[in-house]
Amino acid sequence: IPYGIGFRDIMFDGNGSNQTSGDILNLYAKRLLVERVLLYAACGKGWFSSGGDVSGQELYHGMPESCIGPLYIKASGSTGFHFTGPHDARISELFVAGGTDGVIIDDYTTGGGGSCEIGLIHQYAASGTGITINKWIRADTLIAESNGGAGLSITGTLSQISKVNVYRNCKDSGDAFVAISGSNNTISNLTARSFSTEDSANLAVGLLVTGYANTINGIRIYGTVSSPYA
Repeated sequence: IPYGIGFRDIMFDGNGSNQTSGDILNLYAKRLLVERVLLYAACGKGWFSSGGDVSGQELYHGMPESCIGPLYIKASGSTGFHFTGPHDARISELFVAGGTDGVIIDDYTTGGGGSCEIGLIHQYAASGTGITINKWIRADTLIAESNGGAGLSITGTLSQISKVNVYRNCKDSGDAFVAISGSNNTISNLTARSFSTEDSANLAVGLLVTGYANTINGIRIYGTVSSPYA
């Protein structure tokens, strides 16, 4: 597995309108260093990464831990940021605008294992779901706003999230601003808000929990969502 790959102080223009396929960064590697990078106008995904987690760590070359951020992603043709590894990464600051889905933190099924530490994700204006968490994470702040679908979807287990703020989501689809079908997740503070009747065309609820053993505190849901929770 390649290791020790870094990008710093650089912008990549994917020129998506003149392409038929292709992501900007598609990485299978360990120990990534990404700092002050902008990914713009991908035809496909702005970012996709994966990396093995159970082999190749006998020497320092195989250490998987990565440091990502600040990373800015704008106007991707597909998902803005799709992370499936390397595991035990630190995503300090991630800003994603546009795309079909904004941010996906994914499980081993796509190759690598997306368990990671997150400082801040600020995501907005995707046509589909804003942020999808399908792997355990430890996060300080997740912000998702102005998306066509749900703001935050948690399908994985054992995530610990300090603050969630979701605004103006479910404009075109989705049952809830925050939808939790996974289990044993914890959110310490959650705020969901809609600002006008146009914000939620299909009258989504603020919070929908269908998984088991989830703990959610500090819930504040207000605006014109159809009902606070279900």
